[in-house]
Order: sequence, then C-alpha cells, then structure tokens
Amino acid sequence: MNREYGKTIETLEFSTANKTYQFSDFFNGVVHENESSSMLNLPEWSDILYAKGFYAMIEEWIRSIKVGKVDSKIKNRDLNTHYVCEYLVKKVRKMKKKQKRKTHQVISL
Repeated sequence: MNREYGKTIETLEFSTANKTYQFSDFFNGVVHENESSSMLNLPEWSDILYAKGFYAMIEEWIRSIKVGKVDSKIKNRDLNTHYVCEYLVKKVRKMKKKQKRKTHQVISL
C-alpha cells in the first residue's frame, strides 16, 4: 500500500498455473487466461470487508469449526504466510540495528 501523493494506491498481481490476476485496487482488476483478458469489477459502493475477502474468511472459519477440521492446504498456506512474515520482520529488525550502529558510530566520532 502506498499512501504518498495524497492517494492510497494498492496493487496486487498473482499467478496460478493457467491465469494471472492484476488488481489496481480492491474494486477493479484484470484476469489474463488463454491469450485473452477480461475485466473484474465490483461496484464502487461494495462493502470494503467483502471486497477484501473478510466475509469469505469468516465463512471458511465457521465451516471449519462445524466440520471440526481444516483443509491441510489451507493450514500449510496460512503457516507459510506466517513464516514469510516472521522472516521479513527479522530482516527489518536486523537492518534497523545496523542502521542504528552506523548512526551511532558517526555521532560518536
């Protein structure tokens, strides 16, 4: 998410085996498949929680509770997302520590 220049800009692109999805925001996108492209649009007045998939996540969570089981693909996906996030947090913390040391060294001269 980029909030510079007085506008919030959100872009996302992801690919599956046979499709690529590109979204310029949470209401408009394009799907590319079989050498053709088609627009994906939600009405501008759509509920933002719906647009960001919140309701679908809650429905899946409730379904999992009722069934008493979570699909292993979903478990692995969620776990891998946490691993990636944790890796990024550690990297950023390391970078900040290095930056502090450099700043401290310059000041202490």
